[in-house]
Amino acid sequence: MKDKMNSADDHQIPLYSSRITNIYLEYLARHYPRIDLDELLHRSHMNRYEVEDPGHWFTQKQVDSFHASIVEMTGDPHISREAGRFTSSAISVGAVRQYGLGLMSPLSVYLMVAHFYRLMTKGASATAKKLGPNKVEITVVPESSTSEKPYQCENRIGTFESLAKAFTGKYARVKEIECFHRGNGRCRYIISWMSTPALKWRRLRNLSILVSALISPVWLLLLTPVWWALCFVSTLALVMLIGFRAEYLEKMELAGTIENQGNAAKELVTEINTRHSRAMLVQEIGQVTSNIIHIDRLINGAIEVIQQHLDYDRGMIFLIDPQNRMLRYQDGFGFRAETRNFVRGAVFPLNPEDTDDVVVNVFKKQNPCMINDMEAGRNKSARGLGFFRRIGSAAFVCTPIVYEKKSLGVMLLDYKSVGRGLTQSDVSLVLGLAAHIAVGVNNARFLERLKESEQALQRSRDELEVRVEKRTAELASAINDLNVEINERQRTESQMLATIREKDILIKEVHHRVKNNLQIVASLLDMSRRRARHPETVDSLAEAHAKIFTMSLIHTQLYQSDRFDEINMDRYLQNLISHLTQLYSHDTPVRTVIDAAGMFLSVTQAIPCALALNELISNALKYAFNGHKDGLISIRMQKKAPDGFVRVCVQDNGCGIPDSLDIENTDTLGFKLVRNLILKQLKGRMEVQNRHGTQIDIEFAETAG
Repeated sequence: MKDKMNSADDHQIPLYSSRITNIYLEYLARHYPRIDLDELLHRSHMNRYEVEDPGHWFTQKQVDSFHASIVEMTGDPHISREAGRFTSSAISVGAVRQYGLGLMSPLSVYLMVAHFYRLMTKGASATAKKLGPNKVEITVVPESSTSEKPYQCENRIGTFESLAKAFTGKYARVKEIECFHRGNGRCRYIISWMSTPALKWRRLRNLSILVSALISPVWLLLLTPVWWALCFVSTLALVMLIGFRAEYLEKMELAGTIENQGNAAKELVTEINTRHSRAMLVQEIGQVTSNIIHIDRLINGAIEVIQQHLDYDRGMIFLIDPQNRMLRYQDGFGFRAETRNFVRGAVFPLNPEDTDDVVVNVFKKQNPCMINDMEAGRNKSARGLGFFRRIGSAAFVCTPIVYEKKSLGVMLLDYKSVGRGLTQSDVSLVLGLAAHIAVGVNNARFLERLKESEQALQRSRDELEVRVEKRTAELASAINDLNVEINERQRTESQMLATIREKDILIKEVHHRVKNNLQIVASLLDMSRRRARHPETVDSLAEAHAKIFTMSLIHTQLYQSDRFDEINMDRYLQNLISHLTQLYSHDTPVRTVIDAAGMFLSVTQAIPCALALNELISNALKYAFNGHKDGLISIRMQKKAPDGFVRVCVQDNGCGIPDSLDIENTDTLGFKLVRNLILKQLKGRMEVQNRHGTQIDIEFAETAG
């Protein structure tokens, strides 16, 4: 399971330098010119600009697909080794080749293989050990997380064979001792090569000197002096010629080494200058985007910096309009008059159905697009390139301007003629510049919105101040009018209070006089009752006295109270019962119970209710307890929510009402009076029960006074 996971990760991790792929392409272009290299790259999910970028790396999946396509197109299953042998001749190795040739000898190159190997692959590590002047041992250990294939091992062998050819003109001999693909934990190679011509001549020179030194004494013994001198001079001349030849070849090799070192240094200086220029470009773009807060000036400044530091013929920036409907030209450089007007007026509608235009796709999908040659391969008839054909672009790079996953526009840089090939590094650089520009544009727009908000806030403040001033003036006028009205109301209230006080005094005086008059009448009736001798006359005078006193009690309570609209029925009943028990005193002791706490009635209902209660209580006192040892009269009065009715119950434990007496049709004055008071004046009802004494229930609706 772990191996499968490692394999899946390996297919997603960039492991192999684009230089390796480029060597394959150079080999195919020389030996298989019929193969369409663009079609080969398309099958392998690679792009030409990625291959030509020495800093780009491919995944295991991509290189496997690339190798499978090459084998299918060439029919050669061992083409990887042949491509590896082409390494020393390939232009694509660039500075690596120059540096290797500058190491003077194949031995130095092979001993530095560990350093070179990391420049070509991240999938394995290599070490080298010297076995002799023309022999080394190289060990390659694949990383545990990679899934290297056998064809890559063949390509590695071919590469090791080619390294010696740059010095000796012949491939090295490589003997594979161990192989990772045969179950070993590593790949181990014994590599040997022929000596260089200069070294061979140096050895021949040294040998000739040694031989001459040995045979000269022999010739001296065997030859005459003349012949010895002639042989010695000839031998010396031969040795000198061999030495001169060895010296010449050594100097030629040294000159080649110096030239290679110079080329490597030149490429290094060029790379340093390029990096310095790009660093200055990024720095200046950063300064422009951080210091300028106006979008037009920001874009203009960015365009000027790009024009100064990059070698593109033309450049332009399109930004999305405020309505998010289209891309509009913002600024650019390098255009002639006849093209400038077209570019400035160009717009790219962002219609949902429009998916062909390259610029719109770059904006929507946020993926850059680069084309090295508009007339090459599929580009010649490709759709969506109409704008670039119209302005005469030969090669271009188009990148989105994105801030926090939101597209703000696009940046286009192009060449009018096919020159140096664009690479992935160019795309990455332009993407970085676009990111800086996106930050600046976003900040500028944010500041514009902030200024607009501040202006709107200021306008709101000004409007609010005007409205506050206007409202303040209105409030001041209203307060003035209100003060006038308050003063007027206070005067009116004072007058009304004075009137109310006069009315209260008048009402109290009226109640006082009515109470006095009723009490005078009651006193006269009581005096008459005392002088009367006939029982019926006494009873009539007593009843009249009780009625008059009942009404006088109400006026007495109204006179003594601060309110004239309601009567405290509990206090009233207490006073009424006290008076009636004195008026109708007899031998039977009568106890009374009153339950009317918190009961208040309006004056209009209190008078008829009081008269009715007077009649009922008087009848009970006069007739209910004859022949009884004691008596009880209970009076309950309460309000029932929620119907708002007043319920009154008068009950005694006396002898009850005779069965022969019809309450509804009786002619007795008392009951007729009670019925009229309850039914007609109070609009209520009355119910009489005659069990264990008499119980009379009265119910009427409470009304306001």
